[in-house]
Amino acid sequence: MSRLPRLDPAARSAIWGVSGSGKSTLAREIARNWAQTRAVVVVDPTGPDAPALPKGWTATPGLTPLSPATPDECSAALLSAYLMSSTQTPVTVIADEAPHYLAKPSDAVLKVIYQGRHRGLGLIMAGQRPSAVAPAVRSQVTKTIYMRLTDRADLNIVAASSRELAAALPKLNVGQWQEWPVQFD
Repeated sequence: MSRLPRLDPAARSAIWGVSGSGKSTLAREIARNWAQTRAVVVVDPTGPDAPALPKGWTATPGLTPLSPATPDECSAALLSAYLMSSTQTPVTVIADEAPHYLAKPSDAVLKVIYQGRHRGLGLIMAGQRPSAVAPAVRSQVTKTIYMRLTDRADLNIVAASSRELAAALPKLNVGQWQEWPVQFD
């Protein structure tokens, strides 16, 4: 990918798109870019052999990919990143396949999502189905990268903010995205 979206590594962001739309590739590029200046923890429960490295990820200085097997293990990884993070040593979590473990988050995970920024914790959720993530979690997102979406429930969530954007998403090609809210140069 030649360009990356403008995301704040200390904010709550999301990348949503159907399988094969390029969201995990985009998340990997963002993580590798940010790992040069801050710790990045990738939580991906769909890795080939949990707790091995997730498919397509390699450990590098500043980048720690994890492949927990269960939603509870994913939640534990988020909590661990929260405890590792501070304003002096910030951490960003790339929460790939977020609907797997953020559909019904525990109170502790919600606290991490709501208050993590005070400890320097950033979060990017990525997945196929924004409608499968708890509304309380989605409400914390300040910037969303939408890739191709086709499911009616997901498009209805987008349409609540922008009907034009919802109409455009099914037409996107692999690797294409739209940012919301739109940021102008």
